[in-house]
Parts: sequence; structure tokens; C-alpha cells
Amino acid sequence: MKTVKRKVLSRIGELALLKRLCRKLPLRKDVIVGAGDDCAVVKGAKTDKYDYLLKSDGVVEGVHFNAQTRPGLIGHKALGRVLSDIAAMGGEPLWILVDLVAPGKTSVKRVEAIYTGIGKLARKFGAAIVGGDVSAGKELQLHVFGMGRVRKGRAILRSGAKAGDALFVTGALGGSLAGKHLSFLPRLKEGKWIADGKWATAMIDISDGLLRDLGISLPPAGWGQGLSLIKFPYPPPRANVHAKKAH
Repeated sequence: MKTVKRKVLSRIGELALLKRLCRKLPLRKDVIVGAGDDCAVVKGAKTDKYDYLLKSDGVVEGVHFNAQTRPGLIGHKALGRVLSDIAAMGGEPLWILVDLVAPGKTSVKRVEAIYTGIGKLARKFGAAIVGGDVSAGKELQLHVFGMGRVRKGRAILRSGAKAGDALFVTGALGGSLAGKHLSFLPRLKEGKWIADGKWATAMIDISDGLLRDLGISLPPAGWGQGLSLIKFPYPPPRANVHAKKAH
């Protein structure tokens, strides 16, 4: 008897799933870039000087943080992931919506501290928190939607990468084990400077790891040839010691 294996998410992986889903998504004439880049890019009014960036991202307890993670850092990470994607397009953030999912036994003080972390990072970069939703669920989750803007025609896309391009990063790589994934600062100033000066043909947020994200961005044929990881900046080795203290 032949056994037929069902396709499940854990088997096909995130990228394959996204490719399958994106093929089914409807678009409109005012969509410049749909799903597949760090942000979607849409047109404003004809007289508008800007294109607009749309992004959503989520963090889930047990996946992106744990029960011992300081609440302020949870909020910081949830918003930081969205702001980092806006930065990768060369944009500036404008408005933010935050959806909270939490078990009924969650401490009100913990939730308030999470939103303090979100608010602190939003104020740093001039973004406004304009609403969201609250729902009950089995584990704590935050889902953040952000809208930003970039000068018309200036959004820097992943698809601009081509063979022979030089690769640069805007900060030291690594440090996740020491908690950097919770406290990193989105490179919004750097991204906007690069976009305004037309210094790059492509950009991508590498929060998920340099090699993984380069595999998404670069041309499939022969990508990574001549890439020397030794030449990228890394934090001092001591930064990865006592990792648990960052949570």
C-alpha cells in the first residue's frame, strides 16, 4: 500500500509557503510592490511626493521570546522588527497599529510594561501608535502593522541586487545569543541616508541571519561566490557570554 505524505508547514518551510500564498493574492493598480520584499510599496495621490510602505510582523511567546523576557524588551522587539523592514526600504515610519493576544491570566502590569517598550521605541523614531486590537489566546503574542513613506520612486528593493555588487552592512553582525535580537536599534537613519543619496541598488533587512536573507535577495545563479564572512564586523566574543541575563 502506497503512503501519501501530506504537505505540512514544517515540511515545506516558510519561504516555500510564502511563494504558494503570494501567487493567490489580488493586487490593484496603485500597488507598486506587493508581497515579497521587506515592505509593500503603494502609490499615494498623483500630487503626493511620497510612496507609502506597508509592513506587518508578529512575535510569539515560546518562539521569539520566553516567559522570563523583560516586558519592555518584548515590546521593543515587536515594533523593532517592523521599523527595521521600513529602514530596509529607505523609508521613515509614520503610523503603527498593535494587536495584542494574551491569556486571561497575564498580569496587567506585564502588558503595560510591554506597551511602554513599544512607546519608547516609537517616540525615538517619530512614529505614532494609533490603535490596534486586544484578544484572548493561549500564549502571549504581539502583531504590529506599520505604515511609512519614502520619496516617490526612491524605495530600494531587494530585486535591485545583481552579480558583481559589493555587499555592506550597517552594523556588527551576531549577538543574538546575548539578547541583541531583543534590543537592537532599527537602522532608519542609515537606510534613509542610503536611499536619499542613491548609494545602493538593493537593501534587505537581515534580522533572520545574513546567509538566509542574502539567499532571498541575491540572484540564484552563483550567489555568494567570493563572499568572505571574515570581512564583516562582529561584536567582541565577550558579548555572547551570560546570554540569559539579556532576557
